Amino acid sequence: MNEPTVVKEIKLDNGLVLMITDCSKKVGQDAWLVSMKAKIVIPVDESTLSDVERFGIDPADAVSKLGEQVSYEYKAERNFIMEQEKDALFQSMVDDFMSTNLMYLSNPRFASKFIVKEYRDLTDKKRLKRFR
Repeated sequence: MNEPTVVKEIKLDNGLVLMITDCSKKVGQDAWLVSMKAKIVIPVDESTLSDVERFGIDPADAVSKLGEQVSYEYKAERNFIMEQEKDALFQSMVDDFMSTNLMYLSNPRFASKFIVKEYRDLTDKKRLKRFR
């Protein structure tokens, strides 16, 4: 089995770092599961919490519930790809992801908006558990 390999690290305009990882695995004699993962680790600190109060979230509560960091992750996969097509397909997956997401991920407010989303997801799940 192949180990995941970081193929690209990109410092975004907002100071965050986007890591592109090749998580592809051989699934047959000449066939592959081609897998691309994009990840951004977002610190939950003063720099990323400056905007959350306008969404009705207490920054200290966000830190206590989310911890010191949250991670944005995106994964794309294609299965049973012939070995000779693997590298070109992986590059195409990276290119597609970059062309459609780079501006969004580079936005100066991306980190705080993502933290708001994660906080709401977490608190909504806890709220729903109480009603079950």
